[in-house]
Amino acid sequence: MFTERQQARDVNNRSHLTMEELLDVMNTAKAESVRDWAIFCVTFRHALRSAEVAALRWSDINFANGTLSLQRLKGGMFTEQSLFKTKGSPALDEIQALKAWRNEQGPSSGNPYVFTTQKSSAHIRRETVSRLFRYYAEKTSANRVRQGKKPIPESCWHVHILRHTRITIMVNTPGVDLFDCKALAGHTNYASTLKYAHHDQRKACLEAERSIVEALA
Repeated sequence: MFTERQQARDVNNRSHLTMEELLDVMNTAKAESVRDWAIFCVTFRHALRSAEVAALRWSDINFANGTLSLQRLKGGMFTEQSLFKTKGSPALDEIQALKAWRNEQGPSSGNPYVFTTQKSSAHIRRETVSRLFRYYAEKTSANRVRQGKKPIPESCWHVHILRHTRITIMVNTPGVDLFDCKALAGHTNYASTLKYAHHDQRKACLEAERSIVEALA
């Protein structure tokens, strides 16, 4: 069990989900709604904003080429990215999620929007995407507590956390080029991408020393 002080510290410091938390949320959504699972899967995979995923059209997705193309908001880039499928992690398989949702939605409907409301052919609203994620994050957190696991901090119950998590994992993975992180996020400048980096002073010192050693060699 975790003390209130530990939980409070986690809430204050956390700006992204752990991989275990992320998979738990995805699996909770997958078990309840194919549409909602697909929404979160695509949002995470491409580090999308809620408004970007809400307005996504089927014409933006090319299953034959395995790509997703769209113009990012807030002055972002136009991006064309691969559809992702991670072996051994079905909850993060966006190709399966999208195809499952298209079959449920009905490909013959002619609706241009990928994610529609339950009662009409209109595309889902960004506020709805946010509300849905909060619902699943809270539900997942409660399930984790019942299993004796640490709850998901309430600071992580907003859908933008999927974008934060995707970029944070990528930026802080050794060997990943910052340019690639910038491209995935659709950022037009590096400053926006760098804010996701978790600085490690000890590692910085080791790298600084390594550069001197290599310069002297």
